[in-house]
Amino acid sequence: MRERGDGDRHRLESGSARGADPDPGDPDPTGLPPADRLLSATLPATIPVAPLDRFPDLTCVHSERAGGASQGRFGSLNLGLLTSDDPEHVRENRRRWFRACGFAPERVISPLQVHGSSCIRVTSADAGRGALDLTEALRADALWTDEAGLALVAVSADCPLVALYEPERRVAAIVHAGWRGAAAGIAAHAVRALAEAGARPERIWAGVGPSIGACCYPVGRDVASPLLARVPEGPWIARDGDRYRVDLAGFIAADLAAAGLRTEHIARSRRCTACDADRLYSHRRDGEGSGRIGLLIAMRPPSGGAGFSAGS
Repeated sequence: MRERGDGDRHRLESGSARGADPDPGDPDPTGLPPADRLLSATLPATIPVAPLDRFPDLTCVHSERAGGASQGRFGSLNLGLLTSDDPEHVRENRRRWFRACGFAPERVISPLQVHGSSCIRVTSADAGRGALDLTEALRADALWTDEAGLALVAVSADCPLVALYEPERRVAAIVHAGWRGAAAGIAAHAVRALAEAGARPERIWAGVGPSIGACCYPVGRDVASPLLARVPEGPWIARDGDRYRVDLAGFIAADLAAAGLRTEHIARSRRCTACDADRLYSHRRDGEGSGRIGLLIAMRPPSGGAGFSAGS
């Protein structure tokens, strides 16, 4: 399993991540029509998610805090529709980030996350559901599709967000894996859903975005026991007196390997959401005042196609 640290955390500096400052000499640095440039000249950052960033026919990125409209403790790119932030600010943030990723909201599908273990197939008939409000959002913590040009988005303030892709069958999934869903096997359920659609687990690649690290996640037996019942004790958990230190991303990686993925096809971010207050949100650190980051995965249609902007 590949681990990512700060060395390849920000391709922003090298210019390969979208959201870098525009070239002053470029009359249209975003590649978007003037009406789509909103309130700022610079789009928010889109941070590539390894190992899925190796596939040219795939977009898989996560967001950070900068570049949004939210104020105060939610500053500034809060993507959480269920937070107590100004809903108009959140919708504006989502529009900005979707554009930075190359999508109109009408091509985005984002679920109402319920800390469960269901994985639902989505198609173009579901496009737009959950993108800017949750009125018609699907109640699920994992979505999968075999259609190109659809962006699947999940949000989190500590829980691991997982992207799955099988390049030969061309299927993709997004997973929100809180500890309850993780203990219920949601990551493995998503793998099973892709396998039932014709994917082969050994050909699936998985990227786990930033999440809370064991350094900041002491839990009691009520949390540790269900996790240990699914994945035997290993590097993802350690005793700390009468408590446990849990590395949820490490747990997800172990569960994915048990579901048939090759360890070399799994990469997880080493960034701790609770430690990185400048760039990431954390519910454990900030409580109800925390915003949400997002993770997006989308298969590119041939020659760009519907859903992608000229700058994508």
